[in-house]
Amino acid sequence: MKNIGHRAKSAFPASGGPVFRRSDAAAIVAECMAENGHLNSLVIPELMRLGDLGVDLGPELVARVIERADVAFSRQVAAAERSRELAEAGRRFTLSKFDAAGVVGEVVYYMRIGDRVKIGTSASLAQRLETINPEELMATERGDRRVESRRHRQFADLRVHGEWFRLEGALIQHIDALRVAGHPK
Repeated sequence: MKNIGHRAKSAFPASGGPVFRRSDAAAIVAECMAENGHLNSLVIPELMRLGDLGVDLGPELVARVIERADVAFSRQVAAAERSRELAEAGRRFTLSKFDAAGVVGEVVYYMRIGDRVKIGTSASLAQRLETINPEELMATERGDRRVESRRHRQFADLRVHGEWFRLEGALIQHIDALRVAGHPK
């Protein structure tokens, strides 16, 4: 995947050439990415969308779209790998519903379904587990709605919707730190 954008630029005429039609750009990108076909599903639709908007699909733009897709794909792969690692580690740390019944007082919880984490609060964790039925209770920490609100602000850039967040970066580190500190408790 090294220097895909540069390879795409080199597929255009040396002078930068005329503006290419969507089909020309798609054909050139497909040729440039033959060995990196995994990016086609990200790049081709974006080029088609830009073409439909009337954007000139010159070599610089095509190269930028390819480079952004490469970065996005790398992040997706890393997040999926990290999610698998956390799921595996979570099997060692996950509280059962029986154990959760022993948690007394209000806690902020981190429950995972797929690659999403719900950050919420509950005074009755066992009941909350039954209501949400997550794949995994990743961690808890003592706290009330104020702590929950602070966590929502802390991870706002990872928010998907409401109390659901992408399992990435800073959130993974925070959950790991809670686990190392002995949470869930």
